[in-house]
Formats: sequence, structure tokens, C-alpha cells
Amino acid sequence: MDSGNHIIDHDLLRAYPGAEVVFDDAFVALPGATGTPASLSGAIRSACESGRSWPVVLLATGSRSFESPPILARWLRHAGIEAALIAPATQRVPNRPRYVSPTDAEIYAEVHRLRRWELDYTLARLAGHRCFDCSRLVVMGLSEGGVAAATWRPTCNAPRLVMAWGIEDSYFARSFDLPQDKTTPILNLMGWQDAYFGPHESLSARDGVRGHGAERLATYPNARVVLYPSAGHKLLEHPQTAEDVVTFLRRHLTTTETPSFPTLEDDQ
Repeated sequence: MDSGNHIIDHDLLRAYPGAEVVFDDAFVALPGATGTPASLSGAIRSACESGRSWPVVLLATGSRSFESPPILARWLRHAGIEAALIAPATQRVPNRPRYVSPTDAEIYAEVHRLRRWELDYTLARLAGHRCFDCSRLVVMGLSEGGVAAATWRPTCNAPRLVMAWGIEDSYFARSFDLPQDKTTPILNLMGWQDAYFGPHESLSARDGVRGHGAERLATYPNARVVLYPSAGHKLLEHPQTAEDVVTFLRRHLTTTETPSFPTLEDDQ
């Protein structure tokens, strides 16, 4: 199989020559695998030879969340969710913009644009391989990656799972767009004690944030906000997070329709 770069005219590569590494060095975990293959191309080759096809969880990690992909891969495996988990290798991008918060708004905007391009580029490279069913896709992100997951392709209604970013205007992101299709499933997981995006004693507190995305998501009937009162920014360490993540992924990766539940009116 030729795993070379066939997408030579792409915003990501024009802005960051050599950024193919976000795909070539991406973390990948496939159903039934006990570890991460040496390369994504090797994983694709093995997967295609199996004749199977899996839905995709596309994960935008945080700026320093190197441990998050293996943790989430274990959660999927233990829950019996058969999906491919792929996390673009954002830290490998040559000349990647870096920062220490707080910094200039232009730098944050450049980072968020880069992270969205990474998702686009990774999906474009996956699209040519039959072992990945990108029509069954959940886009997931943590912290810096949460901005990318929530604001990536507003015209796409793929479910979004946003962790450790409250989907609010603050020093970190302003004037962002969410999915245009209001029926898009969105889950926002936040810690009330978040030191970056929480409502008190955080870098965002002076912006008047509420610490969660309920206000921005009020017009999305399939959105849900979960606020953990005792949690901070590192939500993967919170004991309830795994259950909420797994429930969302199972619902949107293993079924084609939103399940219907009886309402109070149905019982009358």
C-alpha cells in the first residue's frame, strides 16, 4: 500500500511545510489491538487486510496532553466500542506556534486554525482507505483541542465531544462558530475548578465566563453539558469522566438513529 501524501494542495501544508507528520506520526488504536503500531501506515495496511471497517473517533489532544490518546484508547477497549481512535500528531508540526498563557489573541487564533486544518487533513488522508468509515465519525477534543473539535467545519453535523473548554468567549477564543445544524449532538464536559476556563480564580474569570457551554448550546436540542463540581482542568483524571465519554461514543458510533425515550406526555 502506498501511504504517501496525495494531498499536495492543502492549507495545512501550504502554511506549515512538512506538516504531513500530523498524519504520518498520528496515534492510532484499532479494535482488537493490544498496543499502538509503529506507524499509522502499518496500522492502515493491517486494518485494510482484515477486510473490516470501523467508525472513527478523531481526537484533537490538548497542547500538552501526550498521555490522553492511550487513556482514551483503553476506555474504548474496556467498553467494547469497536472504533478507530486517531489523534493527529500536532506537536510534530514544524514551526508550530507555541505560547504560554495568557498571550496575544492573534497567536491563539493561529493555533486554533492550525488545529482545525489538522483535522481536515487527517480525514482527507483517511478517506481513501476502506477500513475507516468516516461517515460514522465523532470529533473529540481536549482543552486546546476542544476548541478545534467544537469549531471544526461548522457545515458538518458530526457529533462533537468537547472536554476542558467551556465553549465560551474568553482570552483563549473569541467569535467562534459552532455547527450550523442545530441537531448536531454536542457534549461539553467541564470541571468547575478549571484553572483556565472556570468561573472563578481562572485565566478566564475576568471575562465573566460561567465555566460551561450551556448558554452557547441552548439552541441545540441534542447538546448536553456535564459539570463536575470537584474537578479541575485534567478531566481524564476525574473518576466520572470515562463513563460520560463512553456513553456518548457508544450512542453515536454504534447506532444510526438517536434512540427515542418516552416522555411525561407519553405516560398521560
